[in-house]
Amino acid sequence: MSNVRIQSVVRAMNILEYISLKNGAGVSEIARELGLNKSTAFGLIKTLESERYIVKDKNNDNYKIGLKIYSLSKNALNKSDFQEYVKPYLVDLSEKYGETIHLVVATENEGIYIDKIESTKSIRIHSEIGDKLPLHCTGVGKAIMAYKNNEQVNSYINEIGLKKYTDNTITDPETLYKELNDIRERGYSFDNEEQYEDLFCIAVPILNKEHKPVYAISISMPMFRKTTEIVEEIVTDLLKIKEESEVYFQL
Repeated sequence: MSNVRIQSVVRAMNILEYISLKNGAGVSEIARELGLNKSTAFGLIKTLESERYIVKDKNNDNYKIGLKIYSLSKNALNKSDFQEYVKPYLVDLSEKYGETIHLVVATENEGIYIDKIESTKSIRIHSEIGDKLPLHCTGVGKAIMAYKNNEQVNSYINEIGLKKYTDNTITDPETLYKELNDIRERGYSFDNEEQYEDLFCIAVPILNKEHKPVYAISISMPMFRKTTEIVEEIVTDLLKIKEESEVYFQL
């Protein structure tokens, strides 16, 4: 029974994955790219729409991921065992620095916030659990991407692209590869106003026993609160948390 595959279910899942990857697509495109008969694709799409897994954009007739998928994924992420394991470390960081703390889970081509502790200071970082993050221009994203293999990085560059968000965003593949190599050597990453202006972030990846990136932890602050002394202290603390929290995957 373990080898049973129901073709219609597999096709429906492929449609969901494609729509998510492309952030929206029409019936003709989905049928063409997934090698489906247009009438078959239409039937599967309408079924997914009726169950609220996808919704139709009235402006361009494309289908996008619906709130039901968001709700399911958010519930699953919120029940992560590792999240409970690492929570005390996040609390300690928050109490020591008073800045915004994030825990991110790694997926194939993005990161997703699964936990956040708000800054106790007046100027804070706007983010929400469930938000998706690009890999090439965020601290947590680059920390995750640095431990992916060349094939995965190339796939990201070719399929997702190195979108420019600010003047500091890395948009050149060669520059990105050098940055990822530097991150691997030192064990942590920076976001120097690469996705949002005036935002600075330090992050570390959390690797499993196969040395694959599964999570990342970051601390974010406005640029004006960044000092050399604070950065050095945060780096020391994050590397210690990285080492101690990776013990979870050896248990």
